[in-house]
Amino acid sequence: MPAAAMIAVIAGLAVVLWPNALERQARRIQAEVAEIRGRAFKSRVDVVRPSQQEWRAFIDDEMAKTPKVERYWDVARMVGVYRGPDLEAPEKIFAQLVNFAAGAYDANTHRFLLVADLPEMEQGVIFAHELYHGFQDQHFDLKTYLLDVALEPGANADLVQARRAVVEGEATYVDTIYQGRLAGIGRPTREQVAALIAVQGDWSPERWEEALLDPSLDARVRAQLQQTIETRKRLPGFLFEALMSAYIDGPTFIHAIRARGWSEVEKLYGEYPPRSTEQVLHPEKWFAREEPSGISWPAFDGNPLFSGWKLLDQNVIGERAWQVVFREQELREEAQAAAAGWNGDRYAVFVNEKANALLMLMYTSWDTPVDAGEFAAAYRRLLETKHRDAPMPSRVELHGNEVLIVEGATAASQDAFMEFNRRATMAAR
Repeated sequence: MPAAAMIAVIAGLAVVLWPNALERQARRIQAEVAEIRGRAFKSRVDVVRPSQQEWRAFIDDEMAKTPKVERYWDVARMVGVYRGPDLEAPEKIFAQLVNFAAGAYDANTHRFLLVADLPEMEQGVIFAHELYHGFQDQHFDLKTYLLDVALEPGANADLVQARRAVVEGEATYVDTIYQGRLAGIGRPTREQVAALIAVQGDWSPERWEEALLDPSLDARVRAQLQQTIETRKRLPGFLFEALMSAYIDGPTFIHAIRARGWSEVEKLYGEYPPRSTEQVLHPEKWFAREEPSGISWPAFDGNPLFSGWKLLDQNVIGERAWQVVFREQELREEAQAAAAGWNGDRYAVFVNEKANALLMLMYTSWDTPVDAGEFAAAYRRLLETKHRDAPMPSRVELHGNEVLIVEGATAASQDAFMEFNRRATMAAR
């Protein structure tokens, strides 16, 4: 699904420069960010401000460029990340994500866009975060590293999400240290940084609601927070989690890599970018260069088995999104355990419009037979919820480290589709 591609879009827009006072603030904070990082910017990052109308028009244009999936909501329900009714076009849903943004870095024009008007302290944190994106761009080319990869047709959604975790995670890591300095911690220890990251990541919608009750809350912050809460309520949960996960998983990942120095962090952009969200969630797997297995099927086109079936989408789910699937299907308590031990997966969703039927093939690989068995057992429980309202024939087969799944079509055709599923090839890690 193209969620990661849409979320990864970083805006580009020609707008008017801020007054000199904010330019001076930007220069001061840019110097502080460089000192935290221990490496200089190559050049000044200009600060600009679009009007709300310009900002929204541009986001709509950018969303129009993202890869499209036909019958998006059918695909989302078949994969299992979503259980609700059809909504409006996904690019329009994603366009609402701009309501979360107080600022953004434009990797096309290499400028920082300040959208919200916030008090000095809150604004300073936004400056630190977005200016650091400028640092990343100057040294590592964010457009090539993330945007171009995300917008490729058929881009691996799990890989894109892992790169988002690097980009947003490192910027959040730096802005967290900046916040610590504002609180009087000049040079925080690793333990103090870890504690600050834990506080940053301990968010919930309920905490946002509680914050609104604080009578001392600045009116500008209150308005921004209220807009954020209202936008979140309109978004399907899986889209919101896809957006937020990079800011939650990423800083912890960067903190683990940073233990070996900033030179090790820089390998995330060059020598060895993360290959999966599994590596982000388990940094030891990144250090061990434990890569996921690539899975592919024989060609669908020309195979009589797929006569009348139209491919809607195929992609990778990945460990982080598997957690979302299990939570969405009412298995919250076992979501993390069921997704652990992931070694690779691929799904393909088809539609037979004449028969008004859907079909999904799924091939998953796991580190050990025990991991595979736990996933298979959890997935069978998941199916009880997934198709409760619209029963659908389904099969789950366990073969050593692999779990193969067929959902949809007809019960009579599932043997043939499962046999085809078994013919998938797996590129060893």
